[in-house]
Amino acid sequence: TSSPAAVRSRESAAVITLMLTPVYLRELGNYDYGIWEVIISVVGYLGIVDLGLRPTISRFVATCSGDAPDRVEQARSIFNTSLVLMCGAGVVASGLLVLWSLLYPEAIAQEGAPEGRYALVLQLTALRLLITFPGAAFESALEGMLRYVEKDAVSTLLSVAGAVYMYFRLDDHDPLVLLCVVTLIQAASKAVILALLLSRDPMRRFAFALRGWSSARAVEMVRFGSKNLVQGLATLVTRRSKPVVIAWALGPEFVVFFTLAQALFRQAGSVIAVTTHALMPGFARLNADGRQHAIRDYFFVGSRSLFAFHGLIASGIMVYCGDFIRLWVGSEYAEKVSEVAVVMAFGSMVLGALPLHNRLLVALGRHGPLSLMYVVRAVL
Repeated sequence: TSSPAAVRSRESAAVITLMLTPVYLRELGNYDYGIWEVIISVVGYLGIVDLGLRPTISRFVATCSGDAPDRVEQARSIFNTSLVLMCGAGVVASGLLVLWSLLYPEAIAQEGAPEGRYALVLQLTALRLLITFPGAAFESALEGMLRYVEKDAVSTLLSVAGAVYMYFRLDDHDPLVLLCVVTLIQAASKAVILALLLSRDPMRRFAFALRGWSSARAVEMVRFGSKNLVQGLATLVTRRSKPVVIAWALGPEFVVFFTLAQALFRQAGSVIAVTTHALMPGFARLNADGRQHAIRDYFFVGSRSLFAFHGLIASGIMVYCGDFIRLWVGSEYAEKVSEVAVVMAFGSMVLGALPLHNRLLVALGRHGPLSLMYVVRAVL
């Protein structure tokens, strides 16, 4: 029942992205737009320092749902332990970006442009990461409780507010710096609001206290999350390496042709990913209750329906990509983006053939072999 709300949230984000991309492209220019995409990729890579804990938190919280005293205490231990771990991960990730900004900001600076501007961009991004990691612990806890409606409502409202502000004020300031400031404010606001939502739990499962830390629980979660970590790292390499490689080989100004095509498939894929997101903690609950037949029914019916939907989307993008790009950002991008989109369409159909495999195996705790498969795919 949480999936429709999640889809609406993702649709709102997709509309916002589609509306603002031409604005970003016009205000940033091809070079800074490419740098913004590279920064997004780097932030994605730094996400690996959470040791795969985001889905782990959702799964562990889902398995101890209910008001029985032992389950409530277990949920408190999971939340407090995961929050400490995620805060530590945020310190590590933000520290790496701060070091980059101090030692080698010229790596992303445009020739002739002040290096201090790009150092500031990296430092603002580092501060965002410092907040994002503990915020992700709050978000994962809500997902484990299947409270997607509240979580996605917060994300949608903050996205809309940030989009409206940037639409009217992006040309009044340094656009790249303003993007970093707005995303920082959004991350901080989201973390605070999600923490307040968790504090309303009548059983006080999510009240933070250092005495709730458990070394044994931390080891258990990290061991489970390490498999998610391998999957996450392999997926990041698969998804995020392309803009970095294009920028390195051809120059940041060429990234735009790839990212415009990727944006179409990313939005389509995100709708499917969000539609299935609630199934991971859902599968975990069903498994804990011994309802294997229900798991099987959801898996087969969902897989068939989602693959058919995915095929329609990919076919539509192949046929209408050129016309859409021409209307969206201009005819000078249409031909090259269309060529890239045709190749992406075939790849997306292969990757989308079994949309629920990861959700099910993580929920059952049987995702070890999957990690190896993801590594092989990333290498290929």
